[in-house]
Amino acid sequence: MSSEYETDDPDVIVSASSEARQFHTRDEAQADVLIMLRGGGALTRRNYEKHATDGTRLAPIVEQLRNAHGFLIIGHGTSDKPYRLQDRLQLPSLARVSPEMRKAYYETQHWMDAKERRFQIDGYRCVLTQSAENLRCHHISYANLFGEAMKELMTVCDEAHYMIHKHCRLKFPSGIAPHLAERLGWLGFEGWLLPNC
Repeated sequence: MSSEYETDDPDVIVSASSEARQFHTRDEAQADVLIMLRGGGALTRRNYEKHATDGTRLAPIVEQLRNAHGFLIIGHGTSDKPYRLQDRLQLPSLARVSPEMRKAYYETQHWMDAKERRFQIDGYRCVLTQSAENLRCHHISYANLFGEAMKELMTVCDEAHYMIHKHCRLKFPSGIAPHLAERLGWLGFEGWLLPNC
């Protein structure tokens, strides 16, 4: 069984495409795009990528600015609907989740207690295969970190967990509310995310 998927196990890190994603979403590229958007510019994928000498793609950068930092960027990056920052002075509203923060979440007492409750409810068996071996607690939704309802979790075995992540795009959120991030050792917003950098 391959481990090329993202799991609730912080020791298993993801797929072959993660290196490409990291290249396209590096902080320097995000900072450059944010400066352009704050300058009132309208960005299209075609124009940005035509001038990007290193092959950086715009869509993953915008996705990161939206989902990991909470910027309200409208548009689709096309010539008729370019990307625009809705408020050029907007502060980030989400804290980007680092691998260390993600790992810290799975080490919290909250997660240990939630996982144990879900295992009890499911009779210490995988709900898909009925196996009692190598059990994991799987998030069906990450909408309520630190406040998950039991219906947002399920007990699965390693094999079922692998299959779920192989065929599903759900993963730990890339950005969370700052008050939750602080519980995981977040140190605050990087300077380049703030207006007038």
